[in-house]
Parts: sequence; structure tokens; C-alpha cells
Amino acid sequence: MDKNKQLHIIGASVLVEALSKTGINPIWGYPGGSVLNVYDELYKQTTLKHVLVRNEQTAIFAASVSFRLSKKPGICLVTSGPGITNAITGIVASLSDSLPLLILSGQVPLKAIGKQAFQECDTVNITSPCTKRNFLIHRVQGLFKVLKEAMYVANNNRYSPVLVDFPKSVSKTLFVCLNDVPPQTHESIQKRTKPQYNQQLYQRQKASINTLTSHISSSNRPLLYIGGGLNNYSTLKELKKTLNIIGTPTTNTLMNFGTQRTHFNLGMLGMHGKYFSNLAVHYCDLLFAVGSRFDDRVIGNINHFNTIPRKVVYINVDISIKRSFKFNVVILENIKHTFRSIISFLYRTTNNRNYSAWFQLIKSWKFQSSDVKRNLVSLKSMFSTLEVTTRNQAIICSDVGQHQMWVAQHFNLHHGKWITSGGLGAMGSGLSFALGAKVSSPKADVICFIGDGSVQMSLQEFSTLKQLNAPVTVLILNNKSLGMVKQWQRIEHNGRFSQSTMKASVNFTNISRSYGHFGLSLVSLKRLKPTLIESVNQKDCTVVLDICLSEHESVWPMVQSGKGITNMHLRHTDVN
Repeated sequence: MDKNKQLHIIGASVLVEALSKTGINPIWGYPGGSVLNVYDELYKQTTLKHVLVRNEQTAIFAASVSFRLSKKPGICLVTSGPGITNAITGIVASLSDSLPLLILSGQVPLKAIGKQAFQECDTVNITSPCTKRNFLIHRVQGLFKVLKEAMYVANNNRYSPVLVDFPKSVSKTLFVCLNDVPPQTHESIQKRTKPQYNQQLYQRQKASINTLTSHISSSNRPLLYIGGGLNNYSTLKELKKTLNIIGTPTTNTLMNFGTQRTHFNLGMLGMHGKYFSNLAVHYCDLLFAVGSRFDDRVIGNINHFNTIPRKVVYINVDISIKRSFKFNVVILENIKHTFRSIISFLYRTTNNRNYSAWFQLIKSWKFQSSDVKRNLVSLKSMFSTLEVTTRNQAIICSDVGQHQMWVAQHFNLHHGKWITSGGLGAMGSGLSFALGAKVSSPKADVICFIGDGSVQMSLQEFSTLKQLNAPVTVLILNNKSLGMVKQWQRIEHNGRFSQSTMKASVNFTNISRSYGHFGLSLVSLKRLKPTLIESVNQKDCTVVLDICLSEHESVWPMVQSGKGITNMHLRHTDVN
């Protein structure tokens, strides 16, 4: 081969060549005018796979699942104008839940930017608040460097989405290089760097951990409060070791549901958390917070939270809290490495304190709640049946609303994965998560819980599931209303149900069958168990089960906005 042979390629080819070196598959997206050069290059190669969704929002949600299951950032490709604006909801949701994504957005030609060209929008300014960084490509020669930096930013410290805006003029610009490979694209642009050793930082962390272990030793009512950030660092092994040493109970947020498979766990806390979990958070004397951001739906009213004196330890990769809290110890480091350091210190310093009185108090709260909580017989039967019939590694996806809370409260997820939208609470995400989960883990059972309101925001993705032959089980909890909105209207607006009832009857069975799926309707709960078993056993096709529920069913406990987390409604009669 002539070593001095010149190769003329266009910018879109450089982009596709660079992406093929990441080892990340598939790319999720939707074509349009400004990215047609890129799609043409995708057509010419076989390394990269592409999934055609039916809406750009789905591309973002589905791609975000990649990191949750494989620890690889997701990659999305959308066109300019409405392509990127449709994707904004998914981008904000990914930022809220700390998920790394590389979003490649098409843009009008450089000379047309700012001149109100067809399908133009100011992508850089629009996405600045909802991405960690964004870049506008001006020259094809700088493309690889920008992609490498974008992946580094998305994949280090706090995981977040990053966007690269790619003008059409750059995508078709000829690039001249020597040999047959564009320069530098043989390198990986996905690699995550290891944290560098820093003596000052080490000494500061050592002092913080010394203080932490001192607090643990003097505590009588410690509690480990674990947020969704813990999921990003594969720390379950280190967490269990820490719990075995300390012996403290734990409570988790919605985003950490399913990862705490230990007998120490009290379950979810917060607005719809368990009665005894909320009391434990409020009355503990040491709150050991890991991977959390003290969300208002978790802690409730700050002034109420601060009425009880306690020490608070905060461990996370950054301090992403926007509310006023006083912390006794703050450790801003990689959570997995921090846990290992803590374990090492605890082995040398712990005095095996006995917390039996603390556990006994929690048990008494648990007994109190068992007398007053509403008994959701039908839902509990459904969850217990699913727990038995699904395989251990099932992936449970959920949309947003009452069904999301019921799953988090009552489903025993022992060995599977949990995927939902937490920080943004985006309706219409559940089916997209299920799609992303099935593509990422084809052999896993994927079950999607969704409401009748949510599913009508994403029905079009039934077409994507069919095209990909990606069988999932979709359980529509149908109360013919926006259930959570209606519950709030019942409690805070004296039952004035303004625009929260779905009056038009929708036949989801026929809709799912029209897309080529297996549709079932469950009107009588007497046939709940056999119908669920029939649904889950349909391994070769998507099953959509429409389950009719009462429109009056509510989620309990419930803490109203602005109230302290101990001010819980436990049943209908608690509401004034």
C-alpha cells in the first residue's frame, strides 16, 4: 500500500468512523435533512447498528438505559430544529438522574445559522441548562478531538448528557488525510480515566473518614440513606461489607429501589415512602447519606427536618444540592473508592456497637403502620404473582404516576433491575425504557408498568418493538384517569377533578393487536393470576395486558408538599 496515498472523505464519514471505535451499540435516532449525510455513511458500514424510533424523545430515554445495564454511555442522533426540541425532555431527565449520554444533533449549514433557516433552532443555548457541556463543530478537523472531550466529560465525575451540534456544511466538507484511516480515530473515545492520586486530597479524605468513623462509634441510632447515585458506581459489594461491619439499617430513594437486597433495608422513604422509613430518617441521630441529593420529595420541609438534632454525613461525586443543609462531614469523591476507604478504616476502628434498641423502635413503628395502611389486595396479588413467574434477572421498567409508586412500595425486586424516571418524573418514558432494556439485554424478561395516561404518550413505540421483534410484557394499570393528579386534587383541591379524567374509552387490546402484538384485557380481578402467568409466558411476542382498576384507588402513605416527612396521610380518612 502506498504510504502517501491520499484519502478524500467527508465529515460525516469521520464522525461515523469515530463512533464505530467506541464499541457502543446501537445508536438511537431519527433521520432528518441536516443529518442525511451521516445516515448515508451509516448505510455504507456494518459496524454500527442503528435503532429507528418513532419519536426523538424515545431515542434519549432508550439510550439512557444502556448505561444502567452495561455501564456504557448511550449515543443518540437527531436532526436539527424539531429533532432536538423533541429530545429535550429526555435530555433533562438524563441530567436529573445523572446518566451519561452523547447526543449528536444536526444543524443547518454554518453560514445559515442565525438567519432563521428551515428547521433551525439555537441548539447550543437551548441545551446549555440541561447538558453538562455542549459543542458546536466549526471544522471537520476538530471533530475527533471534540468527540473525545465530550465522552470524557459525560463519563467522568458526575455522569451527565453531553451534546455535539453538527452543521450540515461540516458533515459534507471534504477531509484529506493520508492512508486509509482518518487520523487518531484508531483511539478509543469512550475510555474513562482513573482518578489521579493527590496527596492533599488523600489527607483531606482520610480526616473526613476519621471523623465519620468517630460519629458511627458514638451513634445510637444510625441510618444509611442511599440515593440513585449509588447505582452508577457498582458499589453493592462494598455497601454490603459496610453494612455487615456497622450493622445499621438502610433506607433508599425511588431511584435506588431494588439494589439494597439486605435484611437491613427498610424500603423507600419520602413523599410516598414507608411509614417507618420516614420516622427512622427523622429520628436517627446519624444520617449517613450516599449518592443522594436530599430531594424535596425525600426530605420534605427542611425546617421540620432540622427540628431533630442529628449529625449528617454526605458522600457523593459532587455537591448537587440546591437546598440549605448543614453537613458535619462531606466527602466528594468516587463513591466506590470512598466505600473501600471507609471499610478499611471501619475494620480497624469499629467497636461493634449494639443497635438492638434502635431496631426495636423501628419494629414498633412498622407494627403501627400495619394497623392503618390500606390493603391493596389486587395489586399485591399481581406483584407476588409476577415475582414468582418472572426469572431472577427480570428488568422492571416503570412510567410515572401511581403505578410507579405501587411498584416501588410493593414489588420485591430481589435480583433484577429497576428503570424509571426519578428526578424529572417524565410521563411517556416507560415504554421507551422497556424498548431500550430489551435491546440492551435481549435474553432478559422485561416488564413495563404503565398507566393509561402515560401509554397514550408513547403508543407509537409499539411499532418499534414490532419492527425489532423485541418482546416485552406491558402492564397497563388502567383507572381511566390521571391517577396521581386526581389524588392530589382530591386531597388539596377538595375533590375538584379538573381535567384529570379520561372520559373517552380506549381499547388498548385492539390497539396493541393492530401493531401486531398479543393483547389481553383483564376486567375481573378473579382471573388476575392465570392471566398474568399467560402474559409472562408469551416469550416470543410483546404482550399488552390492560388491567382495569378503580379510579378511586390512591397511593398511601402520602406527605403533602411543604409538610415534614413525619406528617403522613396513611389512609383516606386522614385527609381533612
